[in-house]
Amino acid sequence: MFKFSECALIDESLVSDVDQWILHLTRSSIKELVLEVWIEGYSKIPWCLFSCQSLHHLKLHWCCLKPPTTFESFKSLKSLDLNLVTVAQNDFENLISGCPLLEKFKFTEVDGFTQVNIRAPNLKFLKINGEYEDINFENTFQL
Repeated sequence: MFKFSECALIDESLVSDVDQWILHLTRSSIKELVLEVWIEGYSKIPWCLFSCQSLHHLKLHWCCLKPPTTFESFKSLKSLDLNLVTVAQNDFENLISGCPLLEKFKFTEVDGFTQVNIRAPNLKFLKINGEYEDINFENTFQL
């Protein structure tokens, strides 16, 4: 499967169905995933997403990112769009630095930290919307 996009307001009783969709998609060598699902009480993206090495484009809205401790990278990811996402600073930094091909990164109202540290050697486009005390760039020569 090349692309899957879902934008919906979903009842809390369907959370396990969303998790099953994601599991199926990660096993189908999906290249692009757009998940804009607002679910009352839905918090964490399932860990199976972090093992999906076929992803080139990932767009997540209204969720909490907590990668497993075994997460190393999204080796093929070229664009990442996070909107209204909660993630710890260390997880955020590991996520970005674990995307060696990342060229386009947008994040809007990402919550969980006040200092932004970005290490992305292939980054060419960056859009930040939110209130952060400090933004640092390291190894972003193409930006």
